[in-house]
Order: sequence, then structure tokens, then C-alpha cells
Amino acid sequence: MNNFLMIPTIVSLWHRLLRRNPFIVHNNRHLLLGICLGIVGFVVAPSTAVLAQPAYPLSLQQAIQLAMRNNAQIKAKQLAEKWSQIMQSTAVDFGKTQLGADLGQVNTASFDTKFSIAQNFSLPTLYKKQQAVAGTVLLQSQTQTQLQMADIVKLVKQVYLQLQYLAKQKALLQKVDSLYQQFAGIAQLRYEKGESSLLEKTTLNNQVQQVHLQKQMLQADESVAILQLQVLLQTAQAFQITDSLNVRPLLIDTTLLKTHPYWQWQQQQHQLAVQQTALEKAKLLPDVSLGYTNQSFVGWQVNKNRTEQYVNGTTRFSAAQLGVAIPLFAKAQKARIQAAKANEAIVQANVQIAQTDMQLQVQKWGVQQLQYWQALQYYISNALPQSNVMIANANAHYQTGQISYLEWTTLMTNAFSIHSQYVQTLWQFNQSQIELDYLLNPLHH
Repeated sequence: MNNFLMIPTIVSLWHRLLRRNPFIVHNNRHLLLGICLGIVGFVVAPSTAVLAQPAYPLSLQQAIQLAMRNNAQIKAKQLAEKWSQIMQSTAVDFGKTQLGADLGQVNTASFDTKFSIAQNFSLPTLYKKQQAVAGTVLLQSQTQTQLQMADIVKLVKQVYLQLQYLAKQKALLQKVDSLYQQFAGIAQLRYEKGESSLLEKTTLNNQVQQVHLQKQMLQADESVAILQLQVLLQTAQAFQITDSLNVRPLLIDTTLLKTHPYWQWQQQQHQLAVQQTALEKAKLLPDVSLGYTNQSFVGWQVNKNRTEQYVNGTTRFSAAQLGVAIPLFAKAQKARIQAAKANEAIVQANVQIAQTDMQLQVQKWGVQQLQYWQALQYYISNALPQSNVMIANANAHYQTGQISYLEWTTLMTNAFSIHSQYVQTLWQFNQSQIELDYLLNPLHH
């Protein structure tokens, strides 16, 4: 298959994968773009060197640890976190200091010099409010890093699960292929001896070809999943998964939901909105300006003892300045305060919606986990043993001529369909656990 023809398929698969997660919509486009570009790079790059490398065993925990260390999206969030940390020091900003100089006939007809310095300040309350906002922005940036890590953990688990599912299906198809080839050989011998019809031989050969086609399709799906995991792990080295599918139910503790980074980020959003309202209110406080001037003077001056003294410009005169800026025209600022309060209500509503959605998601996946677990118990205790008996009896009866090839084919199809449905249910069971793990224990390895 042409490597370039795989790119649309890869993009489509990733889009469906990301769309299942309602809590990372704000990151989807950037994450999808990064992943797709990474996959394209893997697809179009020469692969002969990669194929020559021996596959190394890779557990799920090792895959997650490698993603935490190498993933580009996580590194980008960590850089954004450092930026927020640096920006926190800008919360207290006194503005520029004003320096002035007057040279010439400032006070008299003689040449005088006058120098001044002035600085404007806000009251400490304003700076405290700005520091509180900056602190929450930093906290949000740190939480977004945690959320990105949780999203990557989930994606790694989903792709790893896809590889586990494909491995199970491949093993089942290999068993089917071996059995069909064996009985296609029996049909060929019967046809050559004149004991069966051409239709029987052709039908069984066709079954063999269909199985081969399914194996090829699974191989293509596996190649795509491997590429997906390599992009998440930022590695081109070949690997072999080692963990098997889980068949144990996951205990649900809904109190853990409040520790989820997305839940905390929503809480921080409301906290930030409240702090921004307080900051807008603090901007109504007066500003203070402090200044100092120093100047020369030429002429007669009256001293404190009421005697006159002539100064020639070498004697300096100084004065301090104190000013207060009062917001007499505060209509615009009051409107900003009202807008900030309205934003508080909007954010609070969005927080409530997000939290309710997360709670409903926990209930949904908890019900589905129970449903799939009960189905697995049925398959393990009843359906799979019965299908194995069906396969053994059908094989024995066909070999002795007690059933026709059509009956044998029907029995084989039904029996292996049960095994395939079991693998599908096992995949769905593990998928529900990944979703629950993401909601209740998002950074669990």
C-alpha cells in the first residue's frame, strides 16, 4: 500500500478518537494537528532503518512514562507554565518614573536650572488584586499542564488498547485460518477422489481467502495504530506490546472526580472571574503621585529672620510634591465592573454545566462497565465453552461425513462469531475502564 494513501485514514481515525472526549475540546484542534503532522512525518520518512531494528517489549506503563517524557504537547504546556510564572512578577508595576529639566529664564531674567522627578503609584490594594489574578493564571497554567498529561495518558491507553484488541483478533483469525485451510485440504482430496462436488471445494477455498483478507485488513489497522502510538511516544523504534486485556471491574469512587484537572480548571476559572471583578473595583481607588524638584534662583530673597539675602544661582531650592488622582468620571470603569460581574455569572453557569457533564459521564461509563462485565461473565462461563464444543463436534461430524460442508461452514461461522463477539466485548469493557480512569484517576499509570 502506498504510504501516502494511509494519511487520510490516519487523520479520520484520530478525529473519531478525539471526538469521544468531551473535556479536551479546547485542545483538540492543536492536538490533532500536532499528531497528524507527526504521523505524516513517520509515514513519508524512510522506514528501512526502522524495520531493521529489533522490536522491544513495551508495557502500558512504560508507554505512558515514555509519552510523559517525550510528548511535544506536554512540553509545550510546560513552556506555557514557565511563561505564566515569569509573568507573575509583572503584577506589581509602578510605571515609568518621570524626569524633567527646565533650563533658562525660569524664575528671573537670569539663567536658572530646575530639575524634577515624579512617580505615580496605585494604592497597595490594587497591586494585591493584580497579584491574586496573576497567581490564579499561573495555577491555571499548571492545571492545564496536568490536563494535557491526562489527555495524553488517555490517548496512549486507547491506542495501546487498540493494539491489544487487534492482537486478540489476529490470534482468533489465525486459529480460523488454520482450521479452514485444514478442511479446505480435506475438501480438495475428496474432490479429487470424486467424493465431493466442485461447489464444496470452491466454497471452502473462498472461506480461506476471506480469512486471509480479514488478516490483511487487521494488519493494516495494526500498522496505523503503531504509527499513532509512535507519534504519541515520539519514537520510531519498533516495539511489541506485552500487557493483555483486563477482565476485572474497576471500583468507582466519585469523590475522586473533584481531583480531575478539568474540574479544578473550571473552579479556577470561576475564582479568576471573581478576582477580576475585585480588580476592576480596586481601579476606582485614587492614585498617588510623589515628586521632588530642585532649582536655582538669582536675586534678592527674604530669609526666615526677615532679612534680605542675595543669591547668585549657586544656592539650590527644593520642594516635595504630593498629588492624588481621583476618578471623577468613573462611568466607564463602573461599566467594566458590571461586565465583570456578568462574566462571573457566565463562568459559574459554565462550571456547573461542565461538572454536571462529568458526573453524568461517570454514571454512563460506570453503567457500561457493569454491562460489559456481566456480558463477559456470560461469555466466559457459557458461550465460549459451548462454542468450543460446537467447533469440536462440527469438525468430527464433517470428517466422518455426518454433516455437509454447508452445515459445517454455518457452525464454524456461528462458533467463531461468538469468540469474536467476546473479544469485542472485552475491548468495550476495557474502553469503559479507560474512560472511568480518565475521569476518576486521570494520571494513573
